[in-house]
Amino acid sequence: MATPYPPALKPIESLTLHEKLLKIGRNVPCTGDVQLGNIHNKCSCLGWKPKINNTGRADLCECGHRVSRHGDINSCSQDELQQRLEIAMKIDELLESKNKLLDFDYEDQEVRSLKRQLISIGETSSNNPTKRKFVDDSDSSSNVRKIIDRELNVPEKPAMIEEREGVIAMKVLTNNGDTENLKLLTGLKNLIKIQLPNMPPEYITRLVYDRQHFSLSIVKDGSRVVGGITYRLFPKNKLAEIVFCVVSSTEQAKGYGSHLMNHLKDHLKDNKGIKYLMTYADNHAMGFFKKNGFTTDITLERSLWMGFIKDYDEATIMQCTMIDKVKYLQLHKILAQQKLAIRIKIDEQKKNTRVYKGLHHIKNTKQPVDPMTIPGIKESGWTPVMEAL
Repeated sequence: MATPYPPALKPIESLTLHEKLLKIGRNVPCTGDVQLGNIHNKCSCLGWKPKINNTGRADLCECGHRVSRHGDINSCSQDELQQRLEIAMKIDELLESKNKLLDFDYEDQEVRSLKRQLISIGETSSNNPTKRKFVDDSDSSSNVRKIIDRELNVPEKPAMIEEREGVIAMKVLTNNGDTENLKLLTGLKNLIKIQLPNMPPEYITRLVYDRQHFSLSIVKDGSRVVGGITYRLFPKNKLAEIVFCVVSSTEQAKGYGSHLMNHLKDHLKDNKGIKYLMTYADNHAMGFFKKNGFTTDITLERSLWMGFIKDYDEATIMQCTMIDKVKYLQLHKILAQQKLAIRIKIDEQKKNTRVYKGLHHIKNTKQPVDPMTIPGIKESGWTPVMEAL
């Protein structure tokens, strides 16, 4: 008899180890081997599914391997396990909404996108530079660049994958009389009303359709608006005010919000000459804006924004100063490159791993000791000047 599959909405903390394996295992390839004569080949199974007419172990897959060969959680850290489970739960919720939870062969673009993200977690462990050798120390910067080019593997967020594959598209909308634009603006207006229930509907309608405002929207399947940022430009002040920023609750946890914000930054910076973004954020939104480069430390001259942007009660004003040279859509890769470069340079400095004996001869003396006479100090590169700093 096949093992029962756990419900989609069962909380993570109440899942047994076996149930965690099932939820992860149905979405990742098998790690087992298939023997053909004396030849061992990797199993071609792309995800666990219960074996039909199973008379053996309850957790056997159609490929003949146990679920532990698919959802192996011993090779990942606790953080990676938590991330994998959260994505697996998201996939299950999506399948449940389509009445496909127990259809182990069903797959669509959204499911594939989440699966790729789940599989990619942990793959960056190969970026660990702890045992690298630098052949030419005289050109270490060149070595660093070569290693980064060879080893850097940055998992893409589902939003980036979906945009590349045409599942979603970014569109700048305004009330210019175009019928298609008006349809999409209406979809965005309705989404804002749902996501911001405390905001007066008339106020939302007036700003979304106002010709002084623009909206960068995420359009899915060609006609459905699932996210958007409504903003107003003040070109002379190099300032843009973010009025609304929403993502559909059914599409969250895919990175849509940050991807949308990065698109907006690149668009305004490169095409409109905007350097500053400002917004009023409530307590629920402050975390999102901080994660995307906003701060409550307002450095922009007061005369450039006071009286221009709208003021809201029970909200905090926040500012983001954009950097001309940064391509924000590539920011995740840029940061990963910098982190890896720093780790490589640290590893490059680990030239002496010799362990010296303790300084037993100074245990009973009160006389000062010249640090440079202590074995290993000089070799480490330390100098008294560094101590003074």
